[in-house]
Amino acid sequence: MRELQRPRLSRGSILALGVTATLLGSLFVSTPGAAYAAPAGAVSVSSAKKLATLSGSNPTISGSLASGSTLTANTGTWAAKPTFTYQWKRAGKNIAGATKRTYVSTTADRGKALTVTVTASKPGYTKAVRTSAARTVNNVLTKTPNPTISGSAKIGQTLTANPGTWAPSGVSLKYQWKRGGTAISGATGKTYRVTSADGGKTLTVTVTGSRAGYTSVSRTSSATAKVPSAQTGIGADATYRVGADIKAGTYITTGNPEFCYWARLSGYSGKVSDIIANHISTGQSIVTISATDTAFKSQSCGSWIRISDSKLTTLSTIQKNGTYVVGTQVKPGLYQSSSDPSKGCYWARLSGFGGSIYEIIDNDFSYTNRAFVRVEAGDKGFVTSGCGSWKRVGN
Repeated sequence: MRELQRPRLSRGSILALGVTATLLGSLFVSTPGAAYAAPAGAVSVSSAKKLATLSGSNPTISGSLASGSTLTANTGTWAAKPTFTYQWKRAGKNIAGATKRTYVSTTADRGKALTVTVTASKPGYTKAVRTSAARTVNNVLTKTPNPTISGSAKIGQTLTANPGTWAPSGVSLKYQWKRGGTAISGATGKTYRVTSADGGKTLTVTVTGSRAGYTSVSRTSSATAKVPSAQTGIGADATYRVGADIKAGTYITTGNPEFCYWARLSGYSGKVSDIIANHISTGQSIVTISATDTAFKSQSCGSWIRISDSKLTTLSTIQKNGTYVVGTQVKPGLYQSSSDPSKGCYWARLSGFGGSIYEIIDNDFSYTNRAFVRVEAGDKGFVTSGCGSWKRVGN
């Protein structure tokens, strides 16, 4: 304690004091203007008040750990509302000039631990220093190629993502297929089966490479051509999932194939018991696929379109083998085949196009005479094979 020396006063004099004395860590105050009767001897100041202590939480660092990103120091909660100064550190050493609340990481920070030290100050309080937990800035992947897509972008076909070679070693890859730029739910494998929902849209795949301690990188392939819509065509030999790859409905071939096999299926086992109905034909084919079917198989039929999307015309003469729509292509009436069949003539009147035997209203097979058949207004379809041409000869 500092001693005040006695001034030269006569005994009985009055002395008024206003003294402030500061020691390390302590403040001593006497009341200004207080009357003091100088005693014989020294005057000492013994009253003292310590500085208050600032109390607060440790700071945290928020922001991306990718090199070149902005990091922010969050001071947390402090009761006395002090002011703050900042010092960012790399591997425990001060970073020159990094004394703001935010800091943009640089290439020098890659793979290094960053912390921020916050100093809280307020008059009447001792300063408080807090340091955040360390956060390590990510390294950068050295090879991140754009993926490519192989395969045919048609309904029922499978596309494959080719990611290329990423570096360094140990990079794990994830896939996300997109339709028209929008992520397809659940399509996160290396391969993707094109569905009817993709009709009229382009497809891309985004590959994301990740490794611990590195910033993840995403690369997106070039887009495929637009997928032919299920409503306008099925363009390849394949087995299609009903409701996913193709919609239920009545379909017609766009050409006159020399051989066409189709089958409606209840499963994928390959057993005969999976076949709901099937048909082998030449010429134009028509089939109605039910919403309850599991799949539809097409082989050597060429492309199909929904019959509602086709532009059918009325035929004055049925010239070729095939299945025809009554009322649109074939007028009801009496028809005669053009010549005696040498290899057999088969015809059938149909109540539908599902391929069921129960849809046959009437049929006949002949090797000798010219055939006659009356197509009724209530018929849905007419099938001819080996009969030559048919001419309408009466109502």
